[in-house]
Amino acid sequence: MFISNKSKIIIKSNLFQIVYVTPLTSA
Repeated sequence: MFISNKSKIIIKSNLFQIVYVTPLTSA
């Protein structure tokens, strides 16, 4: 339970990076 919760947080932070960081670097 704890491990899957932690991986959900990692996935969310990865999505955050993709959505916010990638447009800035490609623009």
